[in-house]
Amino acid sequence: GTLVPPQNRYGFVVIGGGQSYQRPLGPGETWNTTLDVRRFIATPLPGRYTVQILYHNTRTIANESDITGLIVTKSKSFPMTVTKHAIELTPSDQRAAKALIEKLPEDAALKVVAGSYGPWAHQFVPPDSTAGRLLSMRMKGVPAMVDALDSNNVSANQRAHSYSRRRESMTHDSRRALPITSISKDPGRFGEGMRTAHSPVVLALLQPVPVKEGRSMRRS
Repeated sequence: GTLVPPQNRYGFVVIGGGQSYQRPLGPGETWNTTLDVRRFIATPLPGRYTVQILYHNTRTIANESDITGLIVTKSKSFPMTVTKHAIELTPSDQRAAKALIEKLPEDAALKVVAGSYGPWAHQFVPPDSTAGRLLSMRMKGVPAMVDALDSNNVSANQRAHSYSRRRESMTHDSRRALPITSISKDPGRFGEGMRTAHSPVVLALLQPVPVKEGRSMRRS
């Protein structure tokens, strides 16, 4: 197959879903980075939450059902607001996606992009190819791909392509969740949500911030 070039990473090394700094920090040194919440937890419903980051220097705590007794580094709790993400879908978008699905090759090897489709994957799936154009539609192409799964007008190979592209498009625009942690109302318990056994970093999503009486918060 085609060898996809590795992505360059600077500042930290990603290992099995976790991350570690390249050298120990000296006295007074700090290290700043940005944590994409969607890469640690499944996107919660719209609303207001309180978030806290937990970290253990040597132990994988994301796979622990109970961290009582462990000495962990905790961040200060901070508020997080999850807003509704609107995706505009027009009849033209649906027609374009359907046309691309019908043009998917019936005898070509199925290529699965492990991650969000972008320039790094263009050598593997060219952007001007039918599959590349369908992937570039992202979530706008998902409804047509879902319909193709139950359609009798597409081949089995086209249906397989649609299923693969649907997953990749949703990974980019919807959750983008690498399951590294759990969602729990009890910050001392983990295991009720998604997790992996390779990360010392945990983002604990605590219970939603209560809404004051007389005010409403719509969740959808």
